[in-house]
Amino acid sequence: MRERTTAGLAGLAGLALVGLALTSVAGCKLTPRSAGAPVLKLKAAPLFELEDEGGAPVSLDAKLPHGPVVLYFYRGFWCRYCVRQLEELAGRYGEFERQDAEVIGISVDSHEISRELKQKLKIPFPLLEDPKARLADQYGVAMHDTELAIPAAFVVGVDGMIHWEFVGERPPDLPTIDSLLAVLAELADERAEAVAADDRGDENFPGLRPFDRR
Repeated sequence: MRERTTAGLAGLAGLALVGLALTSVAGCKLTPRSAGAPVLKLKAAPLFELEDEGGAPVSLDAKLPHGPVVLYFYRGFWCRYCVRQLEELAGRYGEFERQDAEVIGISVDSHEISRELKQKLKIPFPLLEDPKARLADQYGVAMHDTELAIPAAFVVGVDGMIHWEFVGERPPDLPTIDSLLAVLAELADERAEAVAADDRGDENFPGLRPFDRR
């Protein structure tokens, strides 16, 4: 297994060098591939099914009935800024769990690379493989002229809508964990208020989707 992992790392050396050459300079501008990017707040989140580091399928619509989802797009295992963000997310994951939220990391990295990264950083959430950054492109955060994602985060509510987004303009740009948790706390308050209104039969509040109740 170690020999295969080493071979996998070597096989991605070219991609890493290209990525570093294109985007490692802190001041460089990150340009989206699609003109209409990114997907904006209160727009429906593009649904997807990708494989995690173990090859198991993970779909957004299967996650949403259990709570909001934080999608973190990152460039790859070689990006020190992205690794720092993954470490911070992993270190404070318990705070996301207390908000009934799940975090999902998404990059072009292979299953093998993601498994090694997850083990090294002790990451408790799935890392999905997004070949050629196709999903990143759907969210408007695929880099122009490369098959990499722009560092970005989206908070998707149980209603399937994007309630918050952060899209980096330069490699060091990262969302703060506190800002993500603050958005999740607001969503929890709104959800509790909607449930209470539904119990009262308050017609001023829209009805809850079936899976909004726990």
